[in-house]
Amino acid sequence: MSDRSAAMLLRFRKRFREVRWIKRVLSTLFEVLFRLDPIVPMSLTVKLMYHGIMGKKLDLESPRDFNEKVQWLKVYYRNPLLVQCADKYRVRDYVAGCGLNHILNEVYAVYEDAEDIDFRQLPQRFVMKTNNGCKTLIICNDKDALNQYEIKKTFKRWLKQRMGYMAGEYHYNCIRPLIIVEKNLSLVDGTLPVDYKVFCFNGQPHYVSVLIDRDEDTLVPKKRAVFDFRWNAQDFVLPHYYADPALFPRPKCLDEMYNIAKRLAAPFPFVRVDLYEIDGKIVFGELTFTPSAGFGRAFTQQCLDHFGGLLTLPPKSSTRSWF
Repeated sequence: MSDRSAAMLLRFRKRFREVRWIKRVLSTLFEVLFRLDPIVPMSLTVKLMYHGIMGKKLDLESPRDFNEKVQWLKVYYRNPLLVQCADKYRVRDYVAGCGLNHILNEVYAVYEDAEDIDFRQLPQRFVMKTNNGCKTLIICNDKDALNQYEIKKTFKRWLKQRMGYMAGEYHYNCIRPLIIVEKNLSLVDGTLPVDYKVFCFNGQPHYVSVLIDRDEDTLVPKKRAVFDFRWNAQDFVLPHYYADPALFPRPKCLDEMYNIAKRLAAPFPFVRVDLYEIDGKIVFGELTFTPSAGFGRAFTQQCLDHFGGLLTLPPKSSTRSWF
């Protein structure tokens, strides 16, 4: 490597560290502000955060696109059923109550404390996650390769997090934290199953976002394609996040996915129903009410405007409380 290239690399690394430092400071600041609600109104913190991340003002009185309406729902919509269904464990009761017990993934164990995790009782492959947030999971393809001490340490930290203060998704704060251990749906080589995310507006499924190429650390998908329920690809994804729709054949259970999503989405103004298709059978993933916390960057503005037009907001809730 030449001296010039090495110098450029050093400058890039320095700049990258500076940006990460700034992001950490801002994240901490917003978390503090959310904790100060109602002294500092949640609506004000949401507006400040939206401007900082999206680079534009947020009009909560007349939201138009999808991200804006998700922010409105965070501030003004309170529904106890939403709390239950955002809980990755208690949502199982809701799914079963909708007559869909057959699509639930197998649960091996549930723990309240990380110290209670008994790896001897778990199979060789599993998924371990918390029930009250996102990106708090570990996919185990070989139990013998795990550092059990580090996993318990990690889950102790995750259980203490108040996820709702990170981006104003207060419903997560109402969930009693648990650790769930489920069946690992990935292939033996570790390949993750295709993730079908059904966008439902006012009880009606409209589009399916199909995701691939997940980040190794966060498991957040980098690429996606969007289809309607005739499996026509939609020009909704920005180039940086775009995946060739030809990579995704029409799932065999697409019609069943539609019916399942419609049944689960019925009570909500918006919900994203996450499903898998494993060996020709549908497996339930989770219900998501505030995708990307309302700061989504993967979709075109045309898509965000279209989704916003599909979402009719309910009246403002008469109380700030979730129960």
